[in-house]
Amino acid sequence: MRKISMFLIPVFLMGAFGAAVAGGRARITSVQAPEAVVAGNGFDMKFVVKPEGGRRDVEPVVTATLDDTELVFTAVKAGGGYSARLTLPRAGKWQIRVDSRYCETVMTPITIQARNQS
Repeated sequence: MRKISMFLIPVFLMGAFGAAVAGGRARITSVQAPEAVVAGNGFDMKFVVKPEGGRRDVEPVVTATLDDTELVFTAVKAGGGYSARLTLPRAGKWQIRVDSRYCETVMTPITIQARNQS
């Protein structure tokens, strides 16, 4: 019985450690985006992704939501962070969020007002 428990303890510890490494979260910081834009015109949004843990190769996406419309934009590395080019197709208060695609993403969504062109 003692041999079995001596074998199971390392197996249990490896499993617990593996779960801790596989999980994690990333914080989105230093978001730079306009408060208002013209609907249909493109603009850049910049931000920093700070993964907690060892992984650094994230591929974030930006999601813009208004009512039943959800748009997803790809972000690319830019300087020490990431940049995404967004175009909001219609007027309204769009909720913008970054998904780090690294388990849990910690970010307070921002609102960008898209206005019709005058």
